[in-house]
Amino acid sequence: MNRDPAFEDWVGEARRADVLRVAMALPGGSHLGPGHCTNVPCPGCGGIKRFSVNTRKNIFYCRETAVGGDAIALVRHATGGDFLDAVELITGRPMPGKKALTEQEKKERAERLAALDASRQAHQARAEAEHNEFRDREIRRARKIWDAAQPMAGSAAEAYLEKRGVAWAPNARLRSLAALPYWHRIGADWRIIHEGPALVAAIAGPPEGGFIGCHCTWIDLAQAKGKAAIAHPETGELLAAKKVRGSHRGGHIRLGGEGRCARLFVGEGIETVYAVREALVAAGQSLADTWFWSSVNMGNLGGKAANRSRHPVLTHTDARGRVRPVFVPGPLPLLDDTRSLAPPEEAVDIVLLGDGDSDRLTTENVLKRFAARHGRAGRIIRAAWADDGKDFGDMWQGERAA
Repeated sequence: MNRDPAFEDWVGEARRADVLRVAMALPGGSHLGPGHCTNVPCPGCGGIKRFSVNTRKNIFYCRETAVGGDAIALVRHATGGDFLDAVELITGRPMPGKKALTEQEKKERAERLAALDASRQAHQARAEAEHNEFRDREIRRARKIWDAAQPMAGSAAEAYLEKRGVAWAPNARLRSLAALPYWHRIGADWRIIHEGPALVAAIAGPPEGGFIGCHCTWIDLAQAKGKAAIAHPETGELLAAKKVRGSHRGGHIRLGGEGRCARLFVGEGIETVYAVREALVAAGQSLADTWFWSSVNMGNLGGKAANRSRHPVLTHTDARGRVRPVFVPGPLPLLDDTRSLAPPEEAVDIVLLGDGDSDRLTTENVLKRFAARHGRAGRIIRAAWADDGKDFGDMWQGERAA
């Protein structure tokens, strides 16, 4: 069958349309934009953190409904309209040969879109309420863990830090538990697969620094580094000996510091930050007005990125066997992201600790996002790097052994 060239051009224009721009123009897409199009509320179904746009491939995907595709598919997903309606909305023109919509038809379309948007907003509100309820419930559970924990002095947690060659500092928000259950999901069920002593750290979050969760490290002093070796009961795979209960978004763990905070050291791991503190003490440096924080993880330190960086070395092979470059979160911060760690306002000298055993570009971009987000006149933000292939804990252990 011969196709009308004018019709084909009309459809082709819609297929080539920029998916992100189309999404931003939808009634439920006002929150979208460059750097803010991944794991965000869907402008179609309203599912929170379920929608993404791949700007390189110019496609979208909604994890809530398992729907994705080009701009036409997006408009159909968001409006419930048919193929021709979607093309017309994207191009702003009726199908070639078709009469323009009457005012009544335009009114009916606007009413249909408004009803769909109201439904989307109601779904999003329900999803957010469920998410907040789950978060609050997890924080309450984390609070119970923290309240049950005991002081550090003479505890297994203190012995663990000693084994790592460091000591906990005054005002550190650390405690110890003699027996903490380790929950893990096996199939559809959550089961306790280990129970033992643990180092428990309180996570303080925005905006007022209140308790939002706890970071738990399970301990086995018979192991080389003191962390418990916890294996999956079915596969035998070794699982992480560290978990966060509650929330960590925008939070930090205070590891020491008295008085006002003029200088702040921030790193990812508790042991890493304490290794740097021990090195400063050994070098005879004054720790007056110096605070030490763990950021819990590196993503929490840098916050969300507004761009991506092409990795100079790493590649991956796609489903068709083609070698593709790997992209990592870039150095530019998403400035409206309020869930990243914020330093004390009075801190004028901030030292960011970069591990040498993590990917250099990814870590550099994290530190650059922090500096871009929190830099100001009169404040110095600088990076200190561990040796290649090591973290500061490894370096400190080497210093002690020398």
